[in-house]
Amino acid sequence: MKTVPFEPAVYGNIERIVKNNLIYIGNIRALKAWYQNVRGLFIRDEFDQAVYNGALANLDLILKERFQRLEQLSEKVPSIGKKMSEVSKCWKLPIDTVASASLMTEIEKADKNNYIAAIQNLSTGACAGATAWLQSIVDEFIESYKKH
Repeated sequence: MKTVPFEPAVYGNIERIVKNNLIYIGNIRALKAWYQNVRGLFIRDEFDQAVYNGALANLDLILKERFQRLEQLSEKVPSIGKKMSEVSKCWKLPIDTVASASLMTEIEKADKNNYIAAIQNLSTGACAGATAWLQSIVDEFIESYKKH
């Protein structure tokens, strides 16, 4: 067994660290888009509204915290600093993509009193459309990093 001295503030594969964080952020943004475009259609009362509002607020907190961590990392690793300062502007931007038509058509017809049943009863096509839509949000965010 080889012993290697610990060196604080020395990072391994920095691109892997950043990429994994961007994938995570992209997925949180996709979850937020789901809540805004789909889950929000199933609000029945003030209690559902409170839970919905709390979920969106928590997603924003998660995004903010993750970007703070990446900005701290970028201060220590100058090679990613400029990229991160540009990309950090993107996390607050509205999510431009629109949910698939097949998904939204089925959601509009679904019983708004039973969210779980409505999602479980989506057709294969609607599920595929939803998956593609959510993945496009993740991919778009990762591409925003690569552009800078």
